[in-house]
Amino acid sequence: MERADKTAAAWRIVKKDDERDSISSIMKLTGVGKGTVNNMRRVWRAINDGKHGDPKALKELTWAMARRLAEGREEDVELEDWREQEANKLVDALHKAKLIGRLTKSADILALVLEKLGEGLPAALMAEWTEEPERPFDPHEPADEDERAF
Repeated sequence: MERADKTAAAWRIVKKDDERDSISSIMKLTGVGKGTVNNMRRVWRAINDGKHGDPKALKELTWAMARRLAEGREEDVELEDWREQEANKLVDALHKAKLIGRLTKSADILALVLEKLGEGLPAALMAEWTEEPERPFDPHEPADEDERAF
């Protein structure tokens, strides 16, 4: 799985809010770091407090959208919805043109295609995808309060 897929999977598990899902189990299932899981759980508690909208609608938020909402940048949530719709339209168009297989077959060729589309595009994508580094998981570190509860 790609990093974005791992993050999305972890976020889906966190949103289930199942007490059986410990930090360790989410890390093992998805491959994301302890810091990311802790941050996701903190954000989920913050936005799922009854003050940030319909709980069903909150479950539909992507991780990026939830972070923005938790930071009080609700206007970005609408922008993120629009971006998601636009991205889906492009993916659909690529499927219809039968280009997905060719584009995803080789990362080095895709990188070259993106560079030809726009000279600064690869660097902009790297900046977009780069998150703050996670603290490495230390199995000897005492468990957080949240994890002990499960």
